[in-house]
Amino acid sequence: MKFFSIYLPIFLGVLISSSSCSKKEIKQAPSGYSAKELRPPYDTLPKDSFSPGAIPEEIFQNLRVNSKSYQDSLAKKKIEDLAAQKDSKKKDSIEKLGQKEKAAKKEKDKNSNEKSQAQKETEVLKSEQRGN
Repeated sequence: MKFFSIYLPIFLGVLISSSSCSKKEIKQAPSGYSAKELRPPYDTLPKDSFSPGAIPEEIFQNLRVNSKSYQDSLAKKKIEDLAAQKDSKKKDSIEKLGQKEKAAKKEKDKNSNEKSQAQKETEVLKSEQRGN
């Protein structure tokens, strides 16, 4: 029993790895085509991005110009956003000031109404006292 529990997994591992590591057959070109015809018409060798000729100078200059204009547009957008934030803060502060003024006016009106009400009551009391 120990034999199967130890050697069976090893045997299965060797069997699976040997079948998966077999050499693949090299495919032939389809009939009617030569190997030259199947090659792409361009260079397929990768180039290091830092090597000379990796990026043509014209494209590099275009990238540089686009990058500068993109950075400028980002800076312009940021300035516009800051200005809009300042404007909205000013509007908010003006609105708050207007609300405070309205509240103060209401309070003043309320106080004046209370005073006039109190004066009317005192006048009524005085007139009642005179009448007695």
